[in-house]
Amino acid sequence: MFFGFTDEEKMIRKSVKEMLKDNSTTEYVREFMKNPSISKDMQYLLANQGLFGIIDFAGDDEYKKGMIHAILVAQEAGRHLLTFPLLETMVATATLKTCIAQTDKVDEIEAGAKTVTVAWTNVDAKVRKSEEGFVLNGRLKEVPFAKDVDYIVANVRVAGYGNTSAKEE
Repeated sequence: MFFGFTDEEKMIRKSVKEMLKDNSTTEYVREFMKNPSISKDMQYLLANQGLFGIIDFAGDDEYKKGMIHAILVAQEAGRHLLTFPLLETMVATATLKTCIAQTDKVDEIEAGAKTVTVAWTNVDAKVRKSEEGFVLNGRLKEVPFAKDVDYIVANVRVAGYGNTSAKEE
């Protein structure tokens, strides 16, 4: 049984490593610490590498391959102190891909036109349907780059849907 990386996986790792070595320098990270906001240049660079849509829950073998690729990318991002919500973008994009109604958002994110993050913790947020659409009330925690993104993906109960009571506010 072979436990090493394939040539494709080695190539992805090397490509991301070289890109981040050139673009996520110590000076870049220090500048981010002074002004912590998402860089549009980094956003477009990562999008052009095709990294945002690397995970796809739809295909069996491709999903497994995408997860390994995402892990390799995340390792390099951590090694270079990437100042971008890359892991959150990969997870959110994969999640949005499971809903046909979100195709436009996925396309925007993968192209680098819009940004997304994940609310890792739902404190007490709930959603209810109103005449204008849906209304979110409550608190979400651990939302990296929340002030800079266009979309936030969160696990929130919707009153009156599934096993949630319609009376929950």
